[in-house]
Amino acid sequence: MKSKSAKYSTVYNHLFQTYGRDGYVRLSFFVQFINRLAKFFVLPVAVSLIITNLSDGNYDGAFTSVGLFIFGSLAIGILAPAVKYISLLGENILIPS
Repeated sequence: MKSKSAKYSTVYNHLFQTYGRDGYVRLSFFVQFINRLAKFFVLPVAVSLIITNLSDGNYDGAFTSVGLFIFGSLAIGILAPAVKYISLLGENILIPS
């Protein structure tokens, strides 16, 4: 009997070989990866920088950190719908009418 990770590996290899061949689907994976980086790394780092700078009385640094937070939030706001649109374009090509 296959282990749980071997089963997942088989499924994801099949998906990558079928749907993953399309450029739109690969692009949506890449854009989703960038979106997750912004969500799980950029925003928490920006919040911690804001808190650290404010506690030190460094208001210029806090202002810069707020700009980083706004940039990360905008990136998430733009990339989240873009991922869905790009993957939808790829699925429409792959699934015959």
